[in-house]
Amino acid sequence: MLLGTQLKAEGNCLYEAEHYSAAVELYSAAIHLGYAVLERRDTAMAQQRLSMFFSNRAACFIKMVFTAAAAAAC
Repeated sequence: MLLGTQLKAEGNCLYEAEHYSAAVELYSAAIHLGYAVLERRDTAMAQQRLSMFFSNRAACFIKMVFTAAAAAAC
């Protein structure tokens, strides 16, 4: 899931720069890729990374004051 972690890293940079909407897009892409990995091989590491992507996306929603979306994202 290297590409997913790369997307997460780019999302983290955008988050730090307060570009939350753009970060949400990258975290969402990482989540999509993460599910594809889980379909091929269900590993604890893939599940852990996927949960991290969801948490980061939820943090963006909170910063954007979309609290309902943040709760649903977890």
